[in-house]
Amino acid sequence: MADFPSDLVPQAKTYNFNSSNNIISQPLNGGSPVNSLDFKTGPVMFEISLLCTDTQKETFTSFFYNDISSGADPFNMNIDDGIEISSQEVNIIPGSVKISSVNTETWFIRFRVIAATTVAETAPFGGNLSDLYEVYGRDIQALFDALAFFVLVVLPEDFPE
Repeated sequence: MADFPSDLVPQAKTYNFNSSNNIISQPLNGGSPVNSLDFKTGPVMFEISLLCTDTQKETFTSFFYNDISSGADPFNMNIDDGIEISSQEVNIIPGSVKISSVNTETWFIRFRVIAATTVAETAPFGGNLSDLYEVYGRDIQALFDALAFFVLVVLPEDFPE
């Protein structure tokens, strides 16, 4: 499976994802609809935006047409799911690639991908970060910093190899 060119980094300002549609809604006569979960996790769509030089645009074009068969083949891409950047297996959504010229030397490439691994599956604490936030509130970052200090500094000092 091909890897997305590492030199092509999505722009953070326009980088987002849409959740999968996994809720079934059953309308009821004279009342609110009943909603149920069709599946716990599902693929997630990400919108990718790249600001590229001429060479980077040509690299993307070559990757798109040659390495992933015009988007027909899946590939590995580093995706920022809002929690961490991790390698995900993705497919480009057909017809979503748009390439435009910003000026004579800069190109803007946009496309959408579906990630096979979902945000919920890669979330720390099994996706229950909201439970921790309920306990620690805005101080949750201090908790994470303290845990990192313990794991990276205290444990190696107390238990040297």
